Amino acid sequence: MRVLVTRPARMAQSLCEKIKAMGAIAEFFPVIDIRPTPLYAPLKSAIDNLPQSDIAVFASRNAVHYCLPLIKARWETLPSILWVSIGPGTARDLKNHGIPQVLIPDEPPFESESLLKLEALQAVEGKQITLFRGNGGRDLLPQALKNRGAKLQVVETYRRCLPIIDIVEKLESWTHNSIHVIVVTSAECLNNLILLIGSHAGWLKEIPIVVVGVRLFELAKRLKFKKPILVMDADDASIINILTELKEKIL
Repeated sequence: MRVLVTRPARMAQSLCEKIKAMGAIAEFFPVIDIRPTPLYAPLKSAIDNLPQSDIAVFASRNAVHYCLPLIKARWETLPSILWVSIGPGTARDLKNHGIPQVLIPDEPPFESESLLKLEALQAVEGKQITLFRGNGGRDLLPQALKNRGAKLQVVETYRRCLPIIDIVEKLESWTHNSIHVIVVTSAECLNNLILLIGSHAGWLKEIPIVVVGVRLFELAKRLKFKKPILVMDADDASIINILTELKEKIL
């Protein structure tokens, strides 16, 4: 079984290794290129002002990767900030950087809606909240926090870009080495996948596609994917469990 893994490079390595360990082939095809933000001055200014924040929210693991080294340089000046993470993977990265207590949603799917259910983010009127995330993204989280009266600063820590890929070479390769399953963990990944494949996307939509969360599942159906398979958590274990079941059916 050959699995097309569309995660960005840094996020895909462990999943690809686990796919190989289960006896399948991981076809690495990152459809998002993650780069440091070119807007360094606003990022540095936000970290300089972090001691005035009551809550720091991290919307992704990449947000941790690109700004925690800068934050750690100011460690001694930080007060008792409440650290909040979108999910367990991001929380684990924060803890690996020395932050022992991190709040996360109680259960998947780990997205803005579940984050906004946290008790700590309910009565935030007048509180200073710093949200670390990538460029673009959904407005639900920042708008909801503003509506609750928070003094919100949104900080871009990285940029998501469409990668430069020799798609003709890839398509020729897949002609001889068929893809059996696709793994997609975000709406942007799915949209970029369609954009990169272009007019050849028809055959792609016939392949089983593992997607994370109900929103992404509904998007896959709207884009006419014939066999979307829902998994509620983006962690490697949840994805591997589904792939193991599929392998038994395919082989």
